[in-house]
Amino acid sequence: MKSIECFLVLVLLFAGVTLISCDQQTTTMTNESPQITTTATTSGAGRYQGLGLTEDQIKMLEEQGMANIESREKASAIAGFDIAVPSFVPEGFVPGKFMINISGAGLPADMAPKFNNTKVQQVFTRKGDRSVMFTLIQGTHPFGIGGGEPIEIDGLQVEKTVSYESSEDGQQFERLTYGWEKNGLYFALTGIMAGGLDEAVMKQILLSVSAE
Repeated sequence: MKSIECFLVLVLLFAGVTLISCDQQTTTMTNESPQITTTATTSGAGRYQGLGLTEDQIKMLEEQGMANIESREKASAIAGFDIAVPSFVPEGFVPGKFMINISGAGLPADMAPKFNNTKVQQVFTRKGDRSVMFTLIQGTHPFGIGGGEPIEIDGLQVEKTVSYESSEDGQQFERLTYGWEKNGLYFALTGIMAGGLDEAVMKQILLSVSAE
């Protein structure tokens, strides 16, 4: 199976981050979300003070718009919206930090985005085999995962996208992505169908995602 680094590149491509390609097929979701202006895109120094962040974290956010945050509360304050997490996590999977990417970081105030286009990613890896994982990405605007098969999961309208990747020994693995919108936020849940992950489990994870 490809390395965890390659998988993260593929996942980040869904979020609109410009990285190298791993031959991932992407399309564009056409829904429009409400514009949400928050302190996460407000210009001026000091907007990350008082959150208990380290100087290095603040510098990374100010200059590159990126940070890995352990606390959901701190990550939500930085992102400018209440971050959702799954209440159901399959046995053996461990949640990673909240990886924040803020568009327009380091730009002059007159060039900053007019709306909050922050994306937050969290990776859940399987104990003993970090190549088996699923990832949840969320943000206030659509990111390029549309064009999949429209389905309904417990009343929720979802786009289902299936792609495939091969391991070093030639085995082929299915990669499943669900994309949906709820309460003004857009989500993408992506998992490799191995190590206990299958479509039924992915649906359980999806339905448990909540900011409450």
